[in-house]
Amino acid sequence: MTIERIKQVFSSSASHRFTILHGEGLEDIFVNQKLQELTFEEAIYEELKRQRFERVVFYSPHRSIFFFDEKSADLSRLSGVSPKAKSSPAELSMGPLQEVKVFRGQAVQVEGPRRGIGDVHALRMLDKILRETSAGQAAVVFLQAETSLRFFEDLRTLAGLVGDWSRLPSTNPNRVYFAFSVDDFAGLSSIANEIAIPELRSAILRKTTQPTQAFHIKKIGTPELDEIQRITALVQKRTGLTIVEVEFDHICHRMVNEGRQARFWMRKLVEIQRLDWETVRQLGWFTAIKDSLTSVWERLDNLVGLEAVKLRIREIAAWLKIARQRGDFESENADFPNLHMIFTGNPGTGKTTAARLFGELFFELGLLKRGHLVEVRASDLIAEHVGGTAIKTNGVVDRALDGVLFIDEAYALVEDERGGFGREAVDTLLTRLEDDRRRLVVIAAGYPEKMEHFRQANPGLARRFPAENIIFFADFSANELWTILRQFLEAKSIPLSPEFEPVLRDVVIELHRRKDAAFGNAGEMRNLAEALDQKRAFRIANSAGEAHPELLVEDLPATYQYLLAKPNLTSSQVFLQDLDRLTGLAQVKQRLSELAQRVEFEYTRYMLTGGKSRRPALQHLLFTGKPGTGKTSVARLVGQFYKNLGLLRKGHCIEVSRADLVAGYVGQTAMKTMEKIRSALDGVLFIDEAYALDRGADNDFGAEAIDVLVKAMEDYRDRLLVIAAGYPREMKNFVRRNPGLQSRFGPPLVFEDFTADELAQIFSQALIDEGYELSDEILVKAREYLLEEKNQENERFGNARSALRLADLVKTRLAQRVLPQAAGLDQSAIISLMNIVQLEDVPGKAQAE
Repeated sequence: MTIERIKQVFSSSASHRFTILHGEGLEDIFVNQKLQELTFEEAIYEELKRQRFERVVFYSPHRSIFFFDEKSADLSRLSGVSPKAKSSPAELSMGPLQEVKVFRGQAVQVEGPRRGIGDVHALRMLDKILRETSAGQAAVVFLQAETSLRFFEDLRTLAGLVGDWSRLPSTNPNRVYFAFSVDDFAGLSSIANEIAIPELRSAILRKTTQPTQAFHIKKIGTPELDEIQRITALVQKRTGLTIVEVEFDHICHRMVNEGRQARFWMRKLVEIQRLDWETVRQLGWFTAIKDSLTSVWERLDNLVGLEAVKLRIREIAAWLKIARQRGDFESENADFPNLHMIFTGNPGTGKTTAARLFGELFFELGLLKRGHLVEVRASDLIAEHVGGTAIKTNGVVDRALDGVLFIDEAYALVEDERGGFGREAVDTLLTRLEDDRRRLVVIAAGYPEKMEHFRQANPGLARRFPAENIIFFADFSANELWTILRQFLEAKSIPLSPEFEPVLRDVVIELHRRKDAAFGNAGEMRNLAEALDQKRAFRIANSAGEAHPELLVEDLPATYQYLLAKPNLTSSQVFLQDLDRLTGLAQVKQRLSELAQRVEFEYTRYMLTGGKSRRPALQHLLFTGKPGTGKTSVARLVGQFYKNLGLLRKGHCIEVSRADLVAGYVGQTAMKTMEKIRSALDGVLFIDEAYALDRGADNDFGAEAIDVLVKAMEDYRDRLLVIAAGYPREMKNFVRRNPGLQSRFGPPLVFEDFTADELAQIFSQALIDEGYELSDEILVKAREYLLEEKNQENERFGNARSALRLADLVKTRLAQRVLPQAAGLDQSAIISLMNIVQLEDVPGKAQAE
């Protein structure tokens, strides 16, 4: 007559003197194989007798000591027991326990109120029972231990004797069970400090589910499958409940997965006349698993996108089937498969849905008894006080046992701002991963780079979450998002008008194109569907006549209407005009003109065909040339061009060099590089002297920065445009040594040195833009000065920078000349002197540095 949730108490506690019991089951009812409804004490009594305990003794706050059978009372050496006939009570007539009445089939109780037996007498009896070994194995069960142990008359004696019991010889087979009426370990831990018995208090607070030599902690949970079936049979016997046999097993499994008490299911079953799937679905019985009778594989196939994830799930399922056939799941096999996983990807990419499917898959394969999903964030595991984090973490794990624990944003556990509390949660979690590896699957989720940092933060995490158990969830494509939105609308029975459908599709395409790191993927589509539903409902409610039930263009909320703006068809013209304002750069202008026109053509075609044609990719660029040849200025214009066209949301330009990307310690370079990449998203990352990243040394961290950069160029191919710049020869060697870069850049745009005339033009334009007046003679002298400087400096010549530096020098000389002359002049005369550059303000000869 085994009840599984009671039997499991004894599966691993046989060698421990004390077992601490807690869980929802202690306040529940139980149904045995004879379809008898039992209380907890009756159920554990049955199991203790089945485990061959000769003497089973109970203690409770209001009943003191009592037994369920005469034999236990007799073997416990109660003085004066005189057995009577089966129908008559046996009476104890001597000693402090006189007038104990023994009824066959009922509890045998010491009637304290009449004779005044107190806790001290009861404790002495229990001490004698536990020390005696010749009368057969004894079990003492303290019911409502949180009350019994707190309000005991003589706590000092109780604490002393429990300490003595913990030191009884190992040959003593007697056992003690403390039953606490709390639902989970968190509740147990919260009352631990109120327990006056040091050994018991320490065992709970130390806990950890790792048992001590003397103490073991077990949870009595909700009914397993066999008991659920007996509960249903009992209700059928009582009420004549009709059961649809073909659906019965499926419903019973779902009842188990819910993790509800037997009392709950008894009430639910009594309320219905027919047990079938449609009935229980309409009544909303199930929350742990919400799907219908369709199989895991059908629901997996019905998911939008996620093709790589689906393939990975099928691979894991095939592996597990082979492992099961090989016997890897047998209890005696220590080589149990490691099923803990990491899901990486942005929000709304289906990670939680996949975790739920994994739970059901493991349930079907027999790896998990329930397969339910417990979903938490890292913050749900962390407390704000010392010792509280282990309690919270263990409480969460207890709820997830026999199922899947899904920890979203798990990387927060190892972030520095969490201090020691995050590490405490990790340590507690690692202990449970080992202790409960046959009853628990943990899936940690978060952004890819942060989850890799999570794995490396603790060697235990890297071992229990191996690289092969990492599954990446890519962002949904625009077409997949459109399908998801349609599903949300269909679920709400909201039709689309033919006029609005292409408009709404454009909105989805544009949302996808403008996505950033916070983009919620399917979550964004849910929000859009709800916003449309609200606008439509308001229109219908305020319509004077018969309202149109279909979604109309006017139902699009204002917060989404900006997405309908058409591309700027003059973007390339504006870009080329901006280029023309730059001095020189004829070859660069020609190449960029061709690129701009092609990109604008492809993007316009893409938008006008509703996304059916190929969207133009962002073209990463190589700029080669000496310093001061206009590379940075052109990079800024390229960013603005892509922004005006609508291919980049911001179009800003982030300028970096090696020092901004490379750190001096292992692991820091990747983080430093990603920080700059994130700041450049939706714009341009301009890397000056990019060749400096590759110094060729084995211990150089620049190679790490290159690896991160190459990956980011792929991961953010619609949000990041990279322009790498430097000297021609060095850039050629740099790209050739890094194949990942070579395949992502086209031919370089060569920025030639400015001619002497172009340098003079840059010089004059800088002064004219500030309102200065220059004569032709000044331009000739400036041209000669710059040409002489170029000949002197050679490779070090700064081109436009040298011209601008000359303009600054001229302003300095002009100031030195004019200010002494300004005394006594009126304002107009002073302004005239300040605005006119004289020939003497231009140096006559460049000074070599």
